[in-house]
Amino acid sequence: ARYHSVELICHYIDLCVFFKLNGIHLHFTDNMGYTLPSKSYPKLTTKERFYTCDEIAYIVNYAKIRGIDIIPELDLPAHTKPFADAYGEIFGEFQDNLRASEVVFQSLKTLIQELVELFPNSKYIHIGGDEVKTQYWLNDQDTLEYMKEMKIDNLSDLYCHYIGRLAQIVLDMGRIPVIWEGFPRSGNSYIPRESLIIAWECYYQM
Repeated sequence: ARYHSVELICHYIDLCVFFKLNGIHLHFTDNMGYTLPSKSYPKLTTKERFYTCDEIAYIVNYAKIRGIDIIPELDLPAHTKPFADAYGEIFGEFQDNLRASEVVFQSLKTLIQELVELFPNSKYIHIGGDEVKTQYWLNDQDTLEYMKEMKIDNLSDLYCHYIGRLAQIVLDMGRIPVIWEGFPRSGNSYIPRESLIIAWECYYQM
């Protein structure tokens, strides 16, 4: 996530108003950094490249006054180098993929809840979902054990199960999940139908 100043984000919100757009998507996490504050996992936050709770509240209020919906994103389960660097014992030590385990899903639920609390007016929560390097999971014992527990016998289904479970967490919090189109058509049954899918390369579902 490339860090932008609060002033620049507010400028983009003003541009949304000028061009009669009703929403802005803010990509807060990626391999380059985790730019959100976290009370539960404070080491996740990238030093000198993050927004404080007060700054987030200012952005939220600025957008609300102008009628602009904010769509905040936690990019999961790929693009997650900060997770490996800060809490590898929980999320796994792969530089670009989280492991799959019950502990990880409970931790992600906590982080999504924090996101919901930071953006109380947001109808949508973006959970990423693109460019997952599934082959990494073959080298993680926790993930292999999780697959066995869930009776999942291939990486493609695990990918779709992962995205589907994150989407359901968002739905259970009363928000609509937004997902990048990165999962294969064969796994569509794992994804809640209430989800909003954004096609960015348009060939994953072919």
